Amino acid sequence: MVTLNALESELETDRLIDNVTHQHAFTLVGNGLQKMMGAYSKEDEPKLDFAFGIHMTQYHCELHKYQVIMKFQFDFSEATCDGEQLDLSDIRSQEVPIDAYAQLRKKHKNATFFLCNANDHEDKDALSQLVKEFSIPQLGSQTVQEFHGHLFFGIRVPFTKEEEEKPHFFPWEAQRCKPVIKNIRVVCERVVLYRPFDHVNVLPRYALYYLFGEGNEAFMTHLQTAQVSTSPFEPKRYGPDYDDVIELKEAPKRLEGGDYVPVIGSALLKAGIVVSVPCLPLEHTPTTDKSPCYPAPDCWQKPEPITVMYRGIGPAFEVQPRHLYLSVSVVCNSPGCNPYPLERNIWTVMPQRYWVN
Repeated sequence: MVTLNALESELETDRLIDNVTHQHAFTLVGNGLQKMMGAYSKEDEPKLDFAFGIHMTQYHCELHKYQVIMKFQFDFSEATCDGEQLDLSDIRSQEVPIDAYAQLRKKHKNATFFLCNANDHEDKDALSQLVKEFSIPQLGSQTVQEFHGHLFFGIRVPFTKEEEEKPHFFPWEAQRCKPVIKNIRVVCERVVLYRPFDHVNVLPRYALYYLFGEGNEAFMTHLQTAQVSTSPFEPKRYGPDYDDVIELKEAPKRLEGGDYVPVIGSALLKAGIVVSVPCLPLEHTPTTDKSPCYPAPDCWQKPEPITVMYRGIGPAFEVQPRHLYLSVSVVCNSPGCNPYPLERNIWTVMPQRYWVN
């Protein structure tokens, strides 16, 4: 991962404050385009496959100091697929079917898939008309609405010492990994959340999550706090905190008059809401960087209802986890501020068929 310090020298001068373009990783959630029964009629031609992408944050790197959720659409018309057998029976299918992500998600329901923008300098002819590197503010402002992307199956671990010491190490770089689907035209359908970090916010009493979705699908991601963990006389470090990505069994419902009815209005669910989790109190540790700032969020690994509070104060309602796709602290925090041991990271380990040796 990129481990540059924030551009603090620029913030103290009259120079332009901006982000450089780079590569970014998004955890993908959602079931994608659901294939219709039989062939598609001309009048009912299917839409593009889609997923929600949750940006992997880093408090100590100016390029990644953003919590962002996007709804992406995938155009696979020029894509290739390696290592997976996909259903090509539809009459309108191509080398990679229009619902390729949905098929992967159905086959590997609990796998962590990542979308990364391409940086294939050795393959400049592939989707040459598309943006390959961008900044997160370009997505947030819709300045970039399409880009060249690759879809990866998990993360290749462990990292070598040499890789970890690289100032611009990217776990999905072409020298070490192959994508499961390569050369995707990624369309940014809409921005669900755009949240730049500040470094003066403090931990709330209980963990806050952003709950969002569409239709009957719903997801949660931890609202992180990138606080400064050092004194004014030390090099700045940020954290500790953590990054969670959770799929819920369904959009929250409550029993009313013998029927289950939605808890959250459809527009509000699409836009997203903030909830607190009373069973996850946060621990303030101002003098010990390495101590946990929170209890292990293992509650998300159990299919049991959990009470949450709308806007942190209520009304209360229940959510039911289906799967925890990502729970890490090693990526987002500054080195030395990681509250969890490395073996606590929860994500899918990349199958060796996608390794580049």
